[in-house]
Amino acid sequence: MRSLKKLRSALHAEMHRPLAAALALSSFVAPAASSSAKRQQKIANATLFVNEAHAYAASGGAGGACNEEAYQHVEQMALLLSTDLMATSRHYKQHSWGGIFAQGGGGGGESNKFSYAQVKSRFIFDRVCPKQKQIVQACEVGFMAGHTAMLFAEAAPQAKVLSFDLGSVALVPWLSKQNVRLKDAYGDRWMGVVKGSSLVTVPRWLKEHPGFKCDVVFVDGGKTTDIRASDFENFAKMSHPRTLVFFDEVTRQECVNGTASEADCRFDSQGKKISDATTAKTAAGAGKASRNGILKVRQCKWPPGWEGLDGICAARFTAAATGASKA
Repeated sequence: MRSLKKLRSALHAEMHRPLAAALALSSFVAPAASSSAKRQQKIANATLFVNEAHAYAASGGAGGACNEEAYQHVEQMALLLSTDLMATSRHYKQHSWGGIFAQGGGGGGESNKFSYAQVKSRFIFDRVCPKQKQIVQACEVGFMAGHTAMLFAEAAPQAKVLSFDLGSVALVPWLSKQNVRLKDAYGDRWMGVVKGSSLVTVPRWLKEHPGFKCDVVFVDGGKTTDIRASDFENFAKMSHPRTLVFFDEVTRQECVNGTASEADCRFDSQGKKISDATTAKTAAGAGKASRNGILKVRQCKWPPGWEGLDGICAARFTAAATGASKA
């Protein structure tokens, strides 16, 4: 838990650095390759995820079905993605390290308080899979280790997937490995990771690719109120009113739909101050986007024990925010 807290704290600090410094950050030096034969064999065998992706696709996959078997396949793929990464990176020590597939427990001597009981991952799957024929392009901000990108690729097997991430090797030194791993698994469907501040890269992508539209979006990048609100605004401009929008780190629904004040949303539903300031700020970012007429929150859900602290929501962008209402 200590390492995960350090990661979140570092990410929060990184978002407050001057933009030029954040974009230039590249101080991490990759460790020397181990000479251990056991270690080398472990690395050589770290192809479980890619092999399973190829085998599943060759078998016809779920055939478009959105049943329990199809969902459990996604859970299996998430575990294999983590397993292969832990075999090739000494920095990544826990399955879905604080991400939507987190199941608690630990690894590498670490504890992990985050256990979402398949609630967050299932929440997205249950809404993306039935719409798979309408989903051509999936987008996300916040790549981390690629688990949500994988979920989109599996739940919408005809879609292309594009990720935006700060790309700091000091925070996610495994990013390049996972980028290659997803490319090996999904080929041209995986468009890769656009590295840099999303405040710059998302608008720039749209400028360089006019007409580009996301059919599903996951916003889980910057950990401040203003950056989170700006991510919603920028993604709305390259989306449409039917785009499925998901976002993580939700405290209370009234905090993300804009009906509660930012000050009130520093407290949970029991009136206790939220100890994790990150979720309070990111939820406030969604609330700001809602009040600014960018976001319409439709439904939220919380894993057991995380009510009012850390849930997930589905939303849509307003027609005005996407530009669809312009004459």
